[in-house]
Amino acid sequence: SVAGNYSHLLTASTTNGKNVMPRVAAALDVAQVSEIISVDAADTFTRPIYAGNANLTLEVPAGTTVVATVRVASPQPTTAGMPSSRAMIAAWQVHRRGS
Repeated sequence: SVAGNYSHLLTASTTNGKNVMPRVAAALDVAQVSEIISVDAADTFTRPIYAGNANLTLEVPAGTTVVATVRVASPQPTTAGMPSSRAMIAAWQVHRRGS
């Protein structure tokens, strides 16, 4: 499997990203995390719910490949030390498992 050595597979929440990533998640037999707005830890993410009126923090089970789309148009201002989702996409490095 091409994705077998990766712990995280991310793409922007564009039309193409929303089309491809569910298929990738299904092929890997994992759930997809949609529209994340922040990464709190390697396995913990925040995403909006209720039309953006509330945020949900969710944790992916350990050892599971994370397949996610990242919301790039997050209107929240950033705070010191917390990157915006655009910066998060630009700076994200996919780490191989076991390295």
